[in-house]
Amino acid sequence: MDTAQYQDPWPDPLTVNTFDELEAFARELVGATAIVEVGALENGAPYIEVVPNRSGARAVNIIADQWIVFAVEGSGGGRWELAYDTTGRAFAQNALAAVTAGRLDERVAFGRSQLTLTFEDGSTHAETGYHGCLAVITPQPGWRRWGEVRGAQPYA
Repeated sequence: MDTAQYQDPWPDPLTVNTFDELEAFARELVGATAIVEVGALENGAPYIEVVPNRSGARAVNIIADQWIVFAVEGSGGGRWELAYDTTGRAFAQNALAAVTAGRLDERVAFGRSQLTLTFEDGSTHAETGYHGCLAVITPQPGWRRWGEVRGAQPYA
């Protein structure tokens, strides 16, 4: 069997174009307020890491996978899987703009957190993350009401 015909063309042109667009957007958005690092993971998947210069601001990772994985530095919440389409790219750009402007709140409790971004149009987008087995089996009723709230500084 000739395996050459079954080679996976990763990353594909759509992925490369999407990440080129997101990198250009990130560099223009943050200017000198952050470091934008681009590279590839061991499997060849591109990634973009945006690390703010200002203490108290949150870093962002954008990784190519089956989806565009958009993750905000924090306690586990704030990870979105986005499609490689106009809507997914627009969400990633709006989310990055919200983080750089400091328009986010994270509610944290034992083993869980929910990060909420507020886009420029006023819409809010929340994502919840859990850590470890105990977080899943340990009930914490109402944690989204009483958990500690953490904000973030804008990049500039």
